[in-house]
Amino acid sequence: GVRLIRFDYKGNFMEKLDDRFLRINRGVVVNMDAVEKMNSDSCEIAGLTFMLSRKTRHESRKKYNDFLFQRAMG
Repeated sequence: GVRLIRFDYKGNFMEKLDDRFLRINRGVVVNMDAVEKMNSDSCEIAGLTFMLSRKTRHESRKKYNDFLFQRAMG
């Protein structure tokens, strides 16, 4: 199942996560394996919608598309 975890962390925790994880806005990091749909300004996971950062949404969509391509290529 999908787990939502809330935490406050000062520092760069993203370097501790593997390439499956994507920071989509200041308060949300998603496991790209769990993303059901990526829209132009949001993504959907387990029926929940999470907004993409306006500043980085283009980069987030590109990283997600690259992830899907790599997964498809095996």
